[in-house]
Amino acid sequence: MSNRSSTRRSDTQPFNADAYLDLESTPPPPRKRTLNDDDDDYHLTVDAQGTSRKGETPKKRKVASSLASYAKRNVVQAVATVRGASVGDPAQCVVSRASEQRMVIEFSHVMSGSTPLDHMACFEWSWGMQYRSLNADTRLNVQTLGIDLHRLFDATKDSKPTGWFWIPTDDNLALLTVMHSEYVGGEAVTDKAGMTENKRCDLKDFYNKYKSTKFTYRLIPLPEMNESWSVRRYNGELHGPLHPDLIQNSIYPFSDLPNFELHIPYHFVIVNTGKKLFQICGLDKINFARDFPFLQGPQGSLTRTIMLILRNIYVAWTLAMPDRKWLTGEPYNDANQEPPIDHRRQGGTGSDSGGQGKGGPSGSKGGGTQARSMGGAAPSGGQIGRRRATAKSLTPWDSASCVEPLELVDGTQRRSDDEDEPFVDDEEEEYEDEEFFNGLKQWVANVWSATRRGTGSDSEGTMVGEAAGPAFSKGVDATTSPLTPLLSVL
Repeated sequence: MSNRSSTRRSDTQPFNADAYLDLESTPPPPRKRTLNDDDDDYHLTVDAQGTSRKGETPKKRKVASSLASYAKRNVVQAVATVRGASVGDPAQCVVSRASEQRMVIEFSHVMSGSTPLDHMACFEWSWGMQYRSLNADTRLNVQTLGIDLHRLFDATKDSKPTGWFWIPTDDNLALLTVMHSEYVGGEAVTDKAGMTENKRCDLKDFYNKYKSTKFTYRLIPLPEMNESWSVRRYNGELHGPLHPDLIQNSIYPFSDLPNFELHIPYHFVIVNTGKKLFQICGLDKINFARDFPFLQGPQGSLTRTIMLILRNIYVAWTLAMPDRKWLTGEPYNDANQEPPIDHRRQGGTGSDSGGQGKGGPSGSKGGGTQARSMGGAAPSGGQIGRRRATAKSLTPWDSASCVEPLELVDGTQRRSDDEDEPFVDDEEEEYEDEEFFNGLKQWVANVWSATRRGTGSDSEGTMVGEAAGPAFSKGVDATTSPLTPLLSVL
């Protein structure tokens, strides 16, 4: 399931594979990184006035085709830090606890790297960020999974998920209820989605209020996993010899698995899990008896409520309407937002509950009709949303991530096991390579020239990088017809 519409998939890769190979076509010249020190770790730096300096997340989204080596190392270090492992320990699956010495470990995006750009803008707006500053490759959005669990995490059939997802544990209900009230509106959690307050909130405010320095989840399978192989978890010493008798085999619905403490904050899980639940049930009630029978009864009441909250918040985010001034990318102050307008927002699933494309609300090629762009009455009976201005003011450096990062691979910021730190939303460094884009332009020009040569076309072929000349249809008199400039698009 998972790059944005303009990129190739980057979240499915073996742990040690840094190179990207396209075996089906001749690729353009390889993109080179321009970091000062190859594979150096990312350090965020902002001066006292909030002025951007080298190392600050650029106001441009990540478009690289694969995770950089330093990003992978930072993910591994983040996982190790949460689990209290030693610096330099090999990567391990966050579910099975097996290291790369015992299984193939892959890096998995929680919020899909192929999330449509309009939804990325909605998330940035809702999370109090600057336009085009969200980086899907941040360590906070990438987990390490065994290859089988990774495939199941991303598995779909007929544009609907068939694997599993994360759900915050029941003790996070208070935090999630506050988020639901802010983003969706209303005091009660409803069993139908389709409302949005169109509100910008600083996510750190939620986490700091409830002192959420660690994020705990439980694994929830979808019905299609009831015939799957068991999920294995190793309960022995990771650095000692392998003891097969310490391998726990858990079968559907995997209720004997423990809660999992991850470095992934809840808002990324809301995007992933909320989208999966939306793809299954749209804006209507979640059919727990059919899809999650193991959550029936009083013991599953809180979990069912949390699942409704995640779906409703996700829909509210995708229905958000960013202010036009904010979309320019200029410094934006929420206090100057335009007055509230009665602009109806309605959710709907269209003919398809969504896929992983521009269908709906988030997804891949060939998804359903996008919920946030449909008009008229909600086909599923969902309520319509409303726009409301917010009054909170942000300083320039609040919009993007600029707080202290998680512990880096060199261990210089290590903390004790009992020490809690406030939530950190750090972004990995972005980079552009002028040489790469120049080479890409030349490659496109060569392809254009080769395919147009000798075709007998009536139109002039315009090479990339050259001025476009006039082109006329047959029978048009150049002396009497006005010239219309042609756009040369790369």
